[in-house]
Amino acid sequence: MTRHEYTTEARELRELLWRAVAASSASHLITPPGLVTPPAPPPPPAHTDPRKLSRDQVVHVLARCGGVRERAWRELGLRSRDQLKRLLKRHGLA
Repeated sequence: MTRHEYTTEARELRELLWRAVAASSASHLITPPGLVTPPAPPPPPAHTDPRKLSRDQVVHVLARCGGVRERAWRELGLRSRDQLKRLLKRHGLA
């Protein structure tokens, strides 16, 4: 019920709580039947240590991204565009 996207907020929540109370028979509330909740958001990506990326990996990802650095640093799992910039400079690609 906490992940449900409410449209009318308090009124909708109150209605869902009453439906949950009516559907529950134990001391715990159960999710009311018919409640559709969106899937949980994916966990944030783990950041890659730039020192572990080889020159070939960087070149391959840049080629796959069409040279677009904004997409490349995200795909490589770096924390920022600046990390990619420093990595390119270190590998002689800048």
